[in-house]
Amino acid sequence: CSSDLALPSKEQRPSAQSIAGKERILLVDDDRALQAVTKDILMRLGYSVDAFAEPLLALAAFREKPNGWDLVITDRAMPRVPGEQLAKEMKGIRPNLPILMLSGFISAEEDVSLRKSGINSVISKPVLPEEIGAAVRAVIAQGKVAAF
Repeated sequence: CSSDLALPSKEQRPSAQSIAGKERILLVDDDRALQAVTKDILMRLGYSVDAFAEPLLALAAFREKPNGWDLVITDRAMPRVPGEQLAKEMKGIRPNLPILMLSGFISAEEDVSLRKSGINSVISKPVLPEEIGAAVRAVIAQGKVAAF
């Protein structure tokens, strides 16, 4: 399967083994179809995924068990609680929490702003298995480096 789509890194296309993991992910996306696809991709890579369509329910679960997940993946545009607000609330509880944001379109200025607000990485939708897998591994690795 050959593709002209370049991955964010300068490396060759990552192998399935290099983007696989066993960490727990909290996935928040109000679009149930995209949520199901993203969850399936992550589970096929070996991750344990708890998915929520409602950001407030995800936040309540996170408040009950803030160390229950290794990474949060959130959609940016959601009703009532946008991804940035959800990330801010979660970071207020657990400042070192790795967060990856999914967005339909993002400008370079928005990307810089999101990263300054504590978002570790931003991925454009629709998600590709190799891209989200590589981003998850990179964000988790950043968190582990920062923890020491």
